[in-house]
Parts: sequence; C-alpha cells; structure tokens
Amino acid sequence: MVILEAIVDRDGTVAEVKVLRSANTLLDREALIAVRQWRYSPLVLNGQRERFVLTVMLSFSLEIKS
Repeated sequence: MVILEAIVDRDGTVAEVKVLRSANTLLDREALIAVRQWRYSPLVLNGQRERFVLTVMLSFSLEIKS
C-alpha cells in the first residue's frame, strides 16, 4: 500500500503529488508515475475552477508466474 497526497490543478491535471506513507519504498516511484497521469473533472466553486487536494491509497499485489 502506498498513500499519496495529490494537488489537482484548475484544469483537472495532477500538479503535485507526494508520498505520505508507504509499506514498501520499491513501489513509491511507480505509484507517483501512475497518479501523475490521472485526470479529474475540475472542481467548480461559485462558478470558478479551483485547485483541490486529495489523498490517494494505492494497493499493489505481486503475482508470481511460473
């Protein structure tokens, strides 16, 4: 599990992302790469687009193929 904090810009793109907590630091880079690619609908308050902060929890599972 990797827990991240992301700041989403006014256009819905992820502007910043950082790791808050991680069970295995080997997965941090991949989690950051994944979340930076996400796109959101812009948050509109009083007719204005606003930045917002969200917490993302990613769970990874490793599959071993023989």
